[in-house]
Amino acid sequence: MIRKIGTVQHINLVTGWEYPKQHEIFCKKEHKLKSVNPYDCEKCPYFVTAERMDAIVCQWEDTLAAGDYATKIIRRYDSYEEFLRVSELIASGVLKEG
Repeated sequence: MIRKIGTVQHINLVTGWEYPKQHEIFCKKEHKLKSVNPYDCEKCPYFVTAERMDAIVCQWEDTLAAGDYATKIIRRYDSYEEFLRVSELIASGVLKEG
């Protein structure tokens, strides 16, 4: 199946900034899970905003299948699944790493 590629906003939901290690997000630039650090995120070319301190919003090229939206919400417990999904797309040549 050929997948359409487009710019997608990824909303990484987080809570409890006082305990950042408990709230890792998938970092597309570094291709790993990492603790939430708004100061590091602000330096990233994919960073869009930190919404009300309960979400980190990033924007990068991703797949868009039929019925997909240009926004993906990643809940804190889904970060690892997002990492695996993107890893598989990189391995198959659909997406680029970094």
